[in-house]
Amino acid sequence: MLPRIVFTLVALALPLTAQAPAVIVVDQANGPGTDFTSLQPAIDAASEGDFLLLRDGRYFGTVDGKSLLMQGLGNVRLSFFQARNLGPTQTFALRGVWSGLGGRLAFSNCEGAVFVEEALFDGLDLDGCDDVVARSMNLYSSFGGECGAALASSASTQYVYDSFLWGKTGQEDLGVPWCPSDPGITLSSASLLYLHGSSVRGGGGAFGLVTEFCPEPGLEGDGTVTVQVTDSTIDAGYQTLGGTCSPAPAIVGAAPGSRSGTARRVVCPSPLFEGQAATVEYHGDPGDTVFLASAPTFGSPTFYPVLGVYHAPLPDTTVQAIGTIPASGMLVQSFVVPDYPGTQKVRSIYLQGFFVSPVTERQLGAPTLVHVLDPNY
Repeated sequence: MLPRIVFTLVALALPLTAQAPAVIVVDQANGPGTDFTSLQPAIDAASEGDFLLLRDGRYFGTVDGKSLLMQGLGNVRLSFFQARNLGPTQTFALRGVWSGLGGRLAFSNCEGAVFVEEALFDGLDLDGCDDVVARSMNLYSSFGGECGAALASSASTQYVYDSFLWGKTGQEDLGVPWCPSDPGITLSSASLLYLHGSSVRGGGGAFGLVTEFCPEPGLEGDGTVTVQVTDSTIDAGYQTLGGTCSPAPAIVGAAPGSRSGTARRVVCPSPLFEGQAATVEYHGDPGDTVFLASAPTFGSPTFYPVLGVYHAPLPDTTVQAIGTIPASGMLVQSFVVPDYPGTQKVRSIYLQGFFVSPVTERQLGAPTLVHVLDPNY
């Protein structure tokens, strides 16, 4: 059983005052406990650092210069969403949503940290963002979806974990070219990409009624970018059978550095509810000794050349010894979420595993951000 002390210590580190984040429920169906039936009024009414719980529905919105936590519960479709103008001490987190009938996710002019997890969109656009974590993302534009690379980044730093990114394959609309084929990732203006346990592929070649679309690289840089890769693949788009285009290179305009070893990760569902039985999974190499680092928030990253990147404030971090990865490569531990004291309705817990192999390898695995709610939600 996962030691309850991991969660108890984190809970005690969180504020239990009137300044604790409020929980705002957004429910298009106006079910019990609903505060708003659409997203933008909820964003506008929220105070700095509040938590928005999104129930089933399709929503649109823009966050401008405000720290918020957003979690989907059920079938939550978030189309044409953007967040911008975060100050250096502000943060934004989003988990458990998808774009529904199509749409890209966009962040711009964000000095503060952004954490996006378990989301499916046609693509992710970053412009002038200092610290973006993307975990368990599926970025792929199918037929009829938005045009563009799966990840288009300008003057931004991004950390992509356990994600699938596939550039748009070209298509026509009644014989008129609509979208070209696009790379899986485009990087420009000194962007930095840390790629961990992920798969990237360029848009494939295709025949329309009048146009042949050529395959694209998996990653296209402008010569000013930095790329660090751990246990990930970057491939060009598939060549069209019978096509006349030349095969695309996997990478253009960048020279990725490579870190050895298997990508490790901690997997925990979110949201959790007080009193709920749940599990945490630790994925690594057999024989790895696992330690769990936890903190009540995420923030500016600390980069360790050998270990990887830690995305939470070190002074607020608690480290707990967990156990050893078995031969299956996955350690599963069960626990019951404790009932927290006080009146605070939500607590967010940053989790990241530290894996030590029996030989010499040490690695910080993919992080996760878990939200724990009062069971009445």
